[in-house]
Amino acid sequence: MLNLVQLSSLLLTIIMRPISAAQHSSVVSLLNEGYSQRQIQAKTGLGKGTVGRISKEVEGNKKNHPGGRPSKLSACDKTMMCLRSSWMEKTPNLTDVRSVEPY
Repeated sequence: MLNLVQLSSLLLTIIMRPISAAQHSSVVSLLNEGYSQRQIQAKTGLGKGTVGRISKEVEGNKKNHPGGRPSKLSACDKTMMCLRSSWMEKTPNLTDVRSVEPY
């Protein structure tokens, strides 16, 4: 009788058929030509996971886009905020303003 690990290993070997070198090279050439993974999947008949795995091999460590909203503050605004915060640390209240020398 098979245990759970042996059964899952058996299922993976049945499900994940190895692809031929010709299929692998055709996927690589289509990627280099600029086709999307979905287009390659439709042309070759391979699964999206297989095409994605080959794409990851070809492209390597591609940097992800950081996403999110772009900053509304310019570099100048950020600098001014830093200067103001450092000035406020030196003068925590208005009575101390007269004692601090200007820059």
